[in-house]
Amino acid sequence: MMLVIIASGLLIIDQITKFAVRSRMEIGETLPVCRGVLDFTYVQNRGAAFSLFQNSQLITVILPIITMIAGILFLLHLRKKKERLAEFGVLLIMSGGIGNLIDRTVLGFVTDMISVGSFPVFNVADICVTIGCAVLILWVIIGDRKDA
Repeated sequence: MMLVIIASGLLIIDQITKFAVRSRMEIGETLPVCRGVLDFTYVQNRGAAFSLFQNSQLITVILPIITMIAGILFLLHLRKKKERLAEFGVLLIMSGGIGNLIDRTVLGFVTDMISVGSFPVFNVADICVTIGCAVLILWVIIGDRKDA
């Protein structure tokens, strides 16, 4: 239950930060934190990761919904197996996926705002997805070692 609370909290943080940026910044505006290293830049992403598939509803809305359904089924499997690390990874991915899906379905775009160096601008949901994937990779590596 604690993992669900954490994932839900991250989803709420994602939505609050996106709302704050949309309500306080102009599109393209940058607020330097550590100029050129970490900045807040308001960008509207109408595509998927790295702005791929611009304005493609199939890729940016339908596919994530199918992925969420698969994630729920995988979570049920992991819960039976008591694989808490993998559950956490999947919940992080789903939390981020839901956060960006809310933006896409309600606004028609994803609000991005975190700019690190020359890397594409991203948001809290993207961080959740990335860390969730890293956790699942770690789980697979640890699982392989346990089985050896």
